[in-house]
Amino acid sequence: MQHAGPWRSILRCFAIVVLGYGLTAFGATRKPMAPNEVPQEILQRASEFLELNRGTTEFEGKKILGAQPIYAYGVKGIAYYEVWLTVDGQTPRGWMLLSATDMDYALVNFSHDGTPYSQKVMDRAEQAGVRPNHAARVYRFGVSFFSLEDGKGNFLASFGQLPETLLKNTDASGSGNGDSTRGVLSETGADQKLVEGVHFDRVRNYDELRRLFPASYFSEQRKQTALKSQGWIAQALQHKSYQPLNQYNYRWIYNDWNQAYYTQIPAFTGWNNTACWSGCSNNAWMNIYGWWDLNMGKAGLVPTTSTGEASPAYRNTVPRQNSVDPNMMWIRNVSFTYCSNGAGATNVSDVYRGFQYASAKGYGYNYWYQWCNSGGCNVNLADIVTDGIANNGTPVHVGAFSHAYVGWGWAQFDTNTDWTWVYGYPGWSENHNDDVWIWWHDFVASTRMFVY
Repeated sequence: MQHAGPWRSILRCFAIVVLGYGLTAFGATRKPMAPNEVPQEILQRASEFLELNRGTTEFEGKKILGAQPIYAYGVKGIAYYEVWLTVDGQTPRGWMLLSATDMDYALVNFSHDGTPYSQKVMDRAEQAGVRPNHAARVYRFGVSFFSLEDGKGNFLASFGQLPETLLKNTDASGSGNGDSTRGVLSETGADQKLVEGVHFDRVRNYDELRRLFPASYFSEQRKQTALKSQGWIAQALQHKSYQPLNQYNYRWIYNDWNQAYYTQIPAFTGWNNTACWSGCSNNAWMNIYGWWDLNMGKAGLVPTTSTGEASPAYRNTVPRQNSVDPNMMWIRNVSFTYCSNGAGATNVSDVYRGFQYASAKGYGYNYWYQWCNSGGCNVNLADIVTDGIANNGTPVHVGAFSHAYVGWGWAQFDTNTDWTWVYGYPGWSENHNDDVWIWWHDFVASTRMFVY
């Protein structure tokens, strides 16, 4: 897979796939390990994080329900503990993923209100008629893809979308910015053509993912960042004890009533005449434009439906689909999204191109983007989401691992830019149940824009 241009990693996604290989039904349980079974270091780190968030709406009243061990290829033994949070002592409400080794960040991801991802994988297995026993293991492949295997290493089910490419440790990067008020658009980037097998590996199936994932994900850069992150929660808590102003700050543009809930378009359906789903990046952009229409009076971005509904929030009827879908496919076209094994795949260097939709609809715009080969290569990735969500209250387009997210929330510990997180709605999901907090070090792209 080789194309012209400096960047060839992709954001690729479509519907969740569940596969069952004729396995026998087992007596299963989804109950996490009880707190007294969880390593003390993990419990302490989780408790410290809750203490840092004391007084916040997001975590007030939350306590630890238990933890689920998570495995990863490239790490011996348990790689992570997914600590389940609860309010009533019975139902999981939020979670945090903590690294059990020094191979990954001390706090990898978290959710203040969502369903634990390990439970989602179990749900997918049961939907396929598979009930795994206690020997089954949940494996994590970055923020966007989880799998379930039986005790013999057989694949049972998945949550998310298997990535098509895995980056190797390369220094290729690029950035750009533009402002329509001055008529300026600039694009710059490293003049380097990434070559399959040299700069990235293509993933064709789950077996290849298991083989190739460790070298790509557990890079030297990640290890160095992970070492620096060890103990930061405890240090921050200690600092907070004598400087009460130091705390987690949250900013939101998120409410159930002000979002666009558009979903991807299946292959050969309606306005999509291609052999693949429309793509997560295209859907993420369209959700952002839907937000502008719903909240900022930009009633031309999402046209009025044939039934007279201006800027519909959903695409769950034919008139709404006829309003939303042509625009999503337009964005797909200008982003050079292509078909790959049934999924819409967009090169990371092209995901920002969705901004062109605003000008095509007659609106002025200014935007600013930065992309790079691996998360954390430039602090601009964190500054962009801060400028968009926290400072201006507008959604941002974020790429993390192999997928695109709409950034609706922002969090930062005190005023430390390095501890910036974005709350993301994944473009491959059909609702907000899969939202997750992602540390900016795992971004590969971020774009904010202002429509006027």
